[in-house]
Amino acid sequence: MVLFDSNILIFAHDTSALFHNKAKALLTSAMDGELNMVLAQQNILEFYSVITNPKRVNSVLPVKDALSLVNGYIGDDLFNFIYPLRTTLIRTIYFCNLFSIKKAEIFDAFLAATMLDNDVRTIYTDNEKHFTIFPEIKVVNPFK
Repeated sequence: MVLFDSNILIFAHDTSALFHNKAKALLTSAMDGELNMVLAQQNILEFYSVITNPKRVNSVLPVKDALSLVNGYIGDDLFNFIYPLRTTLIRTIYFCNLFSIKKAEIFDAFLAATMLDNDVRTIYTDNEKHFTIFPEIKVVNPFK
């Protein structure tokens, strides 16, 4: 299983993004069953936050369109979701202590903990540095 980081979804829907075509192709591959891709709830929330924010993307989606996409991701059987477990918060705090995580880095630590608690060991992301500190996670930048 491979978790698609939020930036894959964002690039796939931000037509002005440098990696738009590649991200869209990755998403299509996952939808066609060529990749065993999973998403976390956090990915959907981050996607919505960024794609509706003109400070974060050039091709901002109207709320109605963004909600339509989100509802499609949530309701579509093509996408498997992983969820935080009871141990996820404990693992996140452990990571904070182990790696001196601070500020907004905690959200990546929480995503990493969610992955590991669900036995997902690979993430596709262009934010390699956010996840390389976690030795149990293989980080793949599909845009290189």
